[in-house]
Amino acid sequence: MQYTNHPQYTYTKLGIYYFSKAVPSDLRAHYSKPRIVFSLKTKSVTQASRASKSMLAKLEGYWNSLRLQRVDIPAAHLLINAGSNKQSDLPTKSPADGWINPYLDASHNGITMPSRASNSWDV
Repeated sequence: MQYTNHPQYTYTKLGIYYFSKAVPSDLRAHYSKPRIVFSLKTKSVTQASRASKSMLAKLEGYWNSLRLQRVDIPAAHLLINAGSNKQSDLPTKSPADGWINPYLDASHNGITMPSRASNSWDV
C-alpha cells in the first residue's frame, strides 16, 4: 500500500480531494451532522492544500463569531442602556449615499472644491 501525504483535513476518493473537519463539540447544536465533508473538486494536491487552508480559516472565523455571541460582556453594567437590545440611533450610510467620495456630491451642495492643492511655496 502506498502512503500519500494529504493536505490537512483532506482525503481522496477516486482521485478527487475532499475536505473533512469535525464540528467542535460546543457548536454541534448549530449543525445537523457532527462532521463537515464536501468535495474540493480538484485532483491537484496544491489546489487542495490551498482550498482546505482557505476553508479552514473561514470555518474557524465563523466558529469564533458563534462563540463570541455567547460571551458575556465584561463590565456590562457600566454600559449606557445596559440590558437593552436597542438598535443604534446613528444614521447608516451606504456607498450609494455618496460617502465613499464626498467630492462627487460637492457640486450639488454649492461647495466649490479647489482644483489643486495649494502649497506654502506657491506665490
